[in-house]
Amino acid sequence: MNKLAQKLFPRAQHTCHKHCAVVYRRGNIISTGVNSGEIHAEVAALKKLWPDQRIGTRVVSMRLTRGGNLGLAKPCPECEAYMRANGVKSVIYSTNDGLMAKMKL
Repeated sequence: MNKLAQKLFPRAQHTCHKHCAVVYRRGNIISTGVNSGEIHAEVAALKKLWPDQRIGTRVVSMRLTRGGNLGLAKPCPECEAYMRANGVKSVIYSTNDGLMAKMKL
């Protein structure tokens, strides 16, 4: 996942934080997204899928700070609500200490 994230981070358009999300089901990556303007990475990745394709998926969300370290990528309340409404099962996200945490939806 880290190799894919390293490829996605440069596509993110935020000046301070590069944020990417990967949507997968049964171990297969089915969509990716990055933050762009007002669109958060999780929503960008999920919107590439048909609504019925979003059900039962898992999302990995990672943020890269300006200093090149992993930052907190826990979904904001709006993204969390969007993922719940679209049937996402869980989110794995980066933390400020460089680890990954899991949140069930």
